[in-house]
Amino acid sequence: MKAQKGFTLIELMIVVAIIGILASVAIPQYRDYVLRTKVQSILTAATGVQNAVAASRDTGDLQDFISGGTDLSWTDGSAGTGPWNLIGLQTPLATEDLQDGVTNLSVASATGVITLTLDSGVDDGTSSSTIVITPTFGGVMTTWVFAYTPGTGVDADTAAIINREVTRNNN
Repeated sequence: MKAQKGFTLIELMIVVAIIGILASVAIPQYRDYVLRTKVQSILTAATGVQNAVAASRDTGDLQDFISGGTDLSWTDGSAGTGPWNLIGLQTPLATEDLQDGVTNLSVASATGVITLTLDSGVDDGTSSSTIVITPTFGGVMTTWVFAYTPGTGVDADTAAIINREVTRNNN
């Protein structure tokens, strides 16, 4: 008898089945990982604005910002409007992480609430989802509460993953 060369059809089918099973587990996990990474990079980049609001409160500049009554706003592709210098920022979004995932950022002058409008590419929604970061000014510490509101077209699993990542930042 001759020695066998190559693989039989059964052996190849078993290998393909094993690869299919591994892919069916790995692809959804990879998608979740990418989504969590996008959200965390946006929240990390937004800490610059959070720090500016908190620091301006400590220096008394927040009172000037509040009494000025002008909300701060930035829309993707614009230089931003409002007196960003009152909270110590020259340009509102110098970081690329925010530019890649956020289409609009605003800071309410009366409360210091930061609203991030997400790009539809972050959560695959058909309308804008938002992350609202609300400060609570205490004696010596500012605490932050994060809330995610999904837009229309965001599936429940995606909304749950983003909500979990956002609420992890509450303090």
